[in-house]
Amino acid sequence: MPERSTPHIEFAHPHLPVPLVITQGLWVDGFNAKAESLDGTAPFVWEGAKPLAQFLADNPWVVRGKRVVELGAGTGLPGLVASAVGASEVVMTDMPEALQLINHNIRLNGFGSARVSAQACRWGDEGDLSALRPPFDVILCSDLVYGHGPELYDQLLRTLI
Repeated sequence: MPERSTPHIEFAHPHLPVPLVITQGLWVDGFNAKAESLDGTAPFVWEGAKPLAQFLADNPWVVRGKRVVELGAGTGLPGLVASAVGASEVVMTDMPEALQLINHNIRLNGFGSARVSAQACRWGDEGDLSALRPPFDVILCSDLVYGHGPELYDQLLRTLI
C-alpha cells in the first residue's frame, strides 16, 4: 500500500541533478482525485514505483537516449526519473482523469513538454494507442493491476502487443 500521510514524496539519487518532488494525494491544483478517479489508486506513489525509480537511477543506460512509455503512471515517479537520467522522450500514461496530477508533477520538477508528456491510455483502446505513436524502446510498469480483476488483463495485453 502507498504512503498516504504525506502530500509530497522526495526522490534523491546521485545520478539526478536535483531531487525530484512528487505531489501525491487527493487534492492537486483544485483537482479532487477521489471524486474524479475511478478507483483512487492513481494519486499515490505505490511501493513498486520506488524500486523501479531506483533501478532506473542506478542503471541510466536502460533508458538513456531511448523513447520510453510508462503505463499506469499515476504520479509519474518512474517516468520522471527516466527523463532525468537521459531518456530522449518519456510519455507517461494513465486514465484521462489522472493526467492533471501527472502534468502537475512534470511542471513541479521543471521538465519541458517536448521531452516529457502525459497522455490518456485506456488499455485496449485503439484510438488512445495510436495517439501514443508507438513503438517505444522501453515500457515501464509498476503496481499496474492492483485492485483490478482478470477482465482488465486482456486489455493490458492488447496494449502491450
